[in-house]
Amino acid sequence: MTKRPSKMPRTVGSKKVAAPLRQSPSTAIEKAAPVSGAQIEADVVGLVRDIGAMIDAARKQVSVTANAALMGLYWQIGQRVHTEVLEERRAEYGAQIVSAVGRQLEARYGRGFGEKSLRHMIRFAQAPARAFRGGEVP
Repeated sequence: MTKRPSKMPRTVGSKKVAAPLRQSPSTAIEKAAPVSGAQIEADVVGLVRDIGAMIDAARKQVSVTANAALMGLYWQIGQRVHTEVLEERRAEYGAQIVSAVGRQLEARYGRGFGEKSLRHMIRFAQAPARAFRGGEVP
């Protein structure tokens, strides 16, 4: 493809339009109005403030999303353990199963999945929905 000289008119549709003049970046910078140090400082402060607000908003969104995902996970774990171990045919030795599962999960995933945490998750799954809506059900 050959380049058209910048001074040559170009055609848009059926009309001839003058080609825009091209400037090198250094030429554009040289022609810009001089900026004071105070203006640069003000621009930097404003830019940092705006970018900081964007970062804070993204972090908050990540936090809310992560918390919602964890709440769902904890409820599912509690529900699964409650229905499959404690209410089903294994109710007699359910406490032993919860203890063993808690030890293995804690070894694999950390302290938040031990026996005590599993028992909290079970209570969470059993709790009435109104407790999480902040009021009584009419």
